[in-house]
Amino acid sequence: MFRNYIKIALRTFLKFKGYTFTNIIGLAVGLACFGLIALYVSHELSYDKFFAKAKRTFRLASNMELGGGMQPIAVSSYPAARAIQDEFPETESTARFFLPNIVFGAPVFRQGDNLFAEKQFYFVDKDILNIFDFQFLEGNAARTLDNPNSIILTRTSADKYFGEIAVVGKSLTGTFGDVEENFTVTAVIEDLPENTHLEFEMLAPMQMLETMLPIVVDAWNSPMFSTYLLLKDGVDPKALESKLVMLSDKYVGEQYFKRNYYLEPLQSIHLYSQRKGGFKPAGNIIYIYVFSAIAFFVLFIACINFLNMTTARSSRRATEVGLRKTLGAFRGQLACQFFSESFLMVLSASVIGCVLFEFFLPAFNDMAGTSISLSQISIWQLVAFVATTLVLVGALAGVYPAFYMAGFEPIEVLKGKFSTSGGSPRLRKSLVTFQFAISTCLIICTSIVYLQLEFFQNKGLGFDKEHLVVLPVGSIPANERIDAIKTELKRNPQIMDVAASYGVPGQGVIGTDYWLDGSQPEEYRNYTTLFIDEDFITTYGMSVADGRGFSREQTTDVEQAFMINHTAVTQLGWDDPIGKKINYMQPGVAIIKQGRVVGVVEDFHTSSLHVPIEPVILHMPSNWDEMNSISIRVKESNMDETLQYIEETMASFAPDWPFSYFFLDDNFASQYQTEQKLGQIFIYFSGLAILIACLGLLGLASFSTEQRTKEIAIRKVVGASVWGIILQLSKDFLILVGLGFTIAAPIAYFSMEKWLSNFAYPVGMSPSIFLISAFVCMVVAWLTIGWQAMRAATANPVESLRTE
Repeated sequence: MFRNYIKIALRTFLKFKGYTFTNIIGLAVGLACFGLIALYVSHELSYDKFFAKAKRTFRLASNMELGGGMQPIAVSSYPAARAIQDEFPETESTARFFLPNIVFGAPVFRQGDNLFAEKQFYFVDKDILNIFDFQFLEGNAARTLDNPNSIILTRTSADKYFGEIAVVGKSLTGTFGDVEENFTVTAVIEDLPENTHLEFEMLAPMQMLETMLPIVVDAWNSPMFSTYLLLKDGVDPKALESKLVMLSDKYVGEQYFKRNYYLEPLQSIHLYSQRKGGFKPAGNIIYIYVFSAIAFFVLFIACINFLNMTTARSSRRATEVGLRKTLGAFRGQLACQFFSESFLMVLSASVIGCVLFEFFLPAFNDMAGTSISLSQISIWQLVAFVATTLVLVGALAGVYPAFYMAGFEPIEVLKGKFSTSGGSPRLRKSLVTFQFAISTCLIICTSIVYLQLEFFQNKGLGFDKEHLVVLPVGSIPANERIDAIKTELKRNPQIMDVAASYGVPGQGVIGTDYWLDGSQPEEYRNYTTLFIDEDFITTYGMSVADGRGFSREQTTDVEQAFMINHTAVTQLGWDDPIGKKINYMQPGVAIIKQGRVVGVVEDFHTSSLHVPIEPVILHMPSNWDEMNSISIRVKESNMDETLQYIEETMASFAPDWPFSYFFLDDNFASQYQTEQKLGQIFIYFSGLAILIACLGLLGLASFSTEQRTKEIAIRKVVGASVWGIILQLSKDFLILVGLGFTIAAPIAYFSMEKWLSNFAYPVGMSPSIFLISAFVCMVVAWLTIGWQAMRAATANPVESLRTE
């Protein structure tokens, strides 16, 4: 009997080839899309959960005063970890990571002929190995950081320097500014997986940093350390967090501004923490919700299509059912027949969906910036997903024909009294409306995301970021010769301007403390700071709004001159800022520099457009050792030759320094990677959702046209025009699309309003976005329906009436 069901199902599929193809492909594409997004969401939710002690591990975060406001940051000061360990018995271990780049520039490591500027080198506490269970490939985990000159390499870094991982006992030389240290490899660990917020390639003991930079040991006001706490079993993190207020009162007190400490669960950092100072850009739980919604919407649209077309087509087989019942078929047998056809079609769609999933996974990884694979899910999870799809979709699609069609009286059908409307048209119209509500909502959201990304790329930053090449030079021994380097670089006619600075907009900008005119000595504030030379303003194309820029001809500028931006002027309430006093200081130590404001620069962005413009203070450093970047404005033509000249010039001044550079516009663009991923996923999957919806609309339009063949022929015979018939066939569907837009518009508006609230500079949601989206949906739907309507309207009415 089962064999017979399969034969009849295959025969039916071949008889209605177009319907079968449309139904199977639509569902297959929906399943593939759902699988891709589901795998991505699963990957994002898995961050840091593989660490054995993840549930007891927390990051110590804090708020930093910046320009009179409080900014949430992911780092804390050096003594905080030690104080927490001593003061709170709830803590089992504490450990810190420190990136020396922010003080010394990227350290340069040498082994034989291999020379690299290491951006992923960290000083760490030994207890980091108690908190995080890294996979050791070589070395003794218990004693690997005992020696101050020991170093741990990842598999990648070991292979980079030595060409193998059996390297314990071998030596490396590292240069930190003007300090050179010798290291002995004591362990090699496996590369960190992608699903962790940690990111490093080399680890060395914190004892060395204490020797190189002893000032940090008691510096409560220098938040530069990523600090992690391992709590004892049963400790309530919220209760401990409430006690951390005492820590600030006891050790920070009135000496500095009051700092609030927070505990961030390790497993929540990637998706829930948007604090500055983390290892790498964090994700966002909002996007996980969005992607999950898109996945379910696409799958739901595909399932609606499948149900609509299956139930609509089932009525075409009313005569077949009547004859079968007349010849003795039981209701249960007919129900099994329809169920088997639905399950066979869903099974085919599932198989094709799996093939499409595997085929498009590499492209999806490129788009999402991941390297996820099917190996991340078990075979049982895959089987469970396919089985669930078979049961839910197959059963729902088979319920109507199995129980309704198999239940009517055959004599009614054979007498022609059975309606071939295909079941409840109201239900089908409701489902089509819901499909296009989802599709229209996705179109509107995609448009707004695209406009926001375009805004990021094109909004003025207060300086010209195009064709600016930035060289990190913090650790080269030639930085005391920057004047000579600048002079040599300017000899090339392709180089327009050259400037030196500590930090550049978008990267490496720091906050330092100032005592300002009109305030008490203890009322100092932390402001974003740029140390620049006299050519920086010109090289970056900034505008001086009041006063003047820095000049070498003014011999007092290095020791006594400051510049500020307009936002700083506004926040400080200075009507005439020129000549106002500013003291640059190290709190609790001494005033480092006393001077006056000589100029006001127009506002410019020191970071991405996620945050508003901050008050900035600029001044010239007292010595070149404080510079860590050279910015070079180059002409667009002959870029390769210009970069080659820059590399050769730098090699002549620092032959042992590994040359590296980046374009400033690329660096700014990289700060919007999350939004770019969101935009791409929105665009592609919204397009697929609309495509699937149109496949369903095409099938239903085809079915509706077939049902009205006789009506169309009669209309033509009595004089109806082709366009009149097309309009008559299309209007019902276009009304449903319009109703879908009415439902989608307010949902899209409130959803995107919430999303745009995350940005300091959101684009507006003008009515034109909604009107254009509605127009696009209408056009797409009309073209889908119009093709079938045109075929029906241009058919010979004589043939249609003869067939009927």
